[in-house]
Amino acid sequence: MGARCGRAYPAASNGVSMVGHSEQIATLNGLSTTLVDSVNGYRNAAGKDMVGLFKDFFLEHASERQRVVEKLRATVVELGGKPAGNQASFLGRTHRGWLGLKAVLLGHDEKAIISEVERGELFLKKKFEAALDDEHLSGAARLAVQEAYQSVRNGHREICRMNANFE
Repeated sequence: MGARCGRAYPAASNGVSMVGHSEQIATLNGLSTTLVDSVNGYRNAAGKDMVGLFKDFFLEHASERQRVVEKLRATVVELGGKPAGNQASFLGRTHRGWLGLKAVLLGHDEKAIISEVERGELFLKKKFEAALDDEHLSGAARLAVQEAYQSVRNGHREICRMNANFE
């Protein structure tokens, strides 16, 4: 496993929130949008896997991430907010566009697909770690992010193992 695959995240403190629900809702919606990028990325990877070797893995992870999105959205509603829609972020759309161009130029190489999925997972993991580092995230919002982070961390670990098998 490379250095990007091995970081364990310490348990977050349960400090008292000094920030209103609106900032926590914004954090949850931002994470939800990034998770929608992950769902789309896994589905895209499943479609590009020409031999179907990893198709089930990618589709399972897309479904798992969709469940995580729904849990974060439920927490947003619980906090009195309006959940983000199913729109992917600009960064996510741009990344998928680049992957499409790269696939046309290089072909649908499973190693390249898995490496790109790993790169996306690392980005997602770091985004969740930054949210958990925010001392102002508290209560239901913190719990929802911690639970979602477990899915993200596990997915990242699995894709790192897959990628290591190619090396």
